[in-house]
Amino acid sequence: MKKTLVSIFVLLLITFSLKAQRATFQNDTVKYNGRIFAVNDTISLGYGSKADKNFAFIRIGSGISATELDKNWAKNDAIIERIYLQGRTIYIRAKLLDKTVNLLGGNKLFINIEAAIDNKEIN
Repeated sequence: MKKTLVSIFVLLLITFSLKAQRATFQNDTVKYNGRIFAVNDTISLGYGSKADKNFAFIRIGSGISATELDKNWAKNDAIIERIYLQGRTIYIRAKLLDKTVNLLGGNKLFINIEAAIDNKEIN
């Protein structure tokens, strides 16, 4: 009986901890890891998490074609334009504030919010 109660308690703890580690999305606002992001908020980029320091979870381009964000864009700011759900992943679409972005190649950032925060690609 004691083992059954302990097992149930452990399963409940695991269930609650898994739920706490997922981003929640409601009314153009996403909450994750104690942070809140909303449309028109400014976000600061950190550093890329790949071995070559490029960004693994932030892509740049247009909706049709997007490539990984280059390490040269570290420590820049962007404004959130849209927050959306694709499958089970929450994404932020943002626009870089730097005016030197190549407009023909697209200037939108597509950010996987959970992965970018966990890997410190956004501050």
